Amino acid sequence: MTQLLGSFFFDFAKGILAGSLLSLPAGPAGLLVLRTWLLRGARKGFAAVLGMAVADGGAAGITAWGLGLAAPSLRAHLGAVHLTVGLVLCLSGLGFLYFEKDEKNLGHWTAWPILIFWPAGLVLTNPGTWAAYGALFLGMNRGSTLQMGMAATGTGAFVGVIGAWIVLGGFINRWKKVLTSVDESQLTYWSDTLVGGLMFVFGFVLLLGG
Repeated sequence: MTQLLGSFFFDFAKGILAGSLLSLPAGPAGLLVLRTWLLRGARKGFAAVLGMAVADGGAAGITAWGLGLAAPSLRAHLGAVHLTVGLVLCLSGLGFLYFEKDEKNLGHWTAWPILIFWPAGLVLTNPGTWAAYGALFLGMNRGSTLQMGMAATGTGAFVGVIGAWIVLGGFINRWKKVLTSVDESQLTYWSDTLVGGLMFVFGFVLLLGG
């Protein structure tokens, strides 16, 4: 029982650490949330944080579970590896097709569902999110094959994201320069569409083959 509780709290702490580090305003979702907080105020900014936190929690839990399965023998789970890679490619393709090119529009939207959904979409369709969680958990030499460990990691990441942004939000009013988006050129638009379409197709083929 003591060992089980210790494992649970370790997974929870691991999730908090990963969520706190990866929620900082460095990637598309983090910058988008920061812009929303600055332009729309704390209430709508926190709504965007909530969407990102839910997505990060899910990504952390799934990544920890996948590593727990794959660590003993990648060959024994080759089908699962193909499915995972295919899923990541599909999500990345959707990110290029939809979320990345349109994330600047969040600054103009005020509907609560969109404020919550769009940051979550940016998190889940960003391959860097999954790779970063995987690298962190591999560095900790920790996977989570049990559902409880998966849930603990995901919950920890959720808490880490919320906590980091509550602290960060306390300093936002001190910032004088508001982040603004740069409109993408037509060339970038079609380039993203082409790359996203190809990634989605390749990912879908892997999913079918897995």
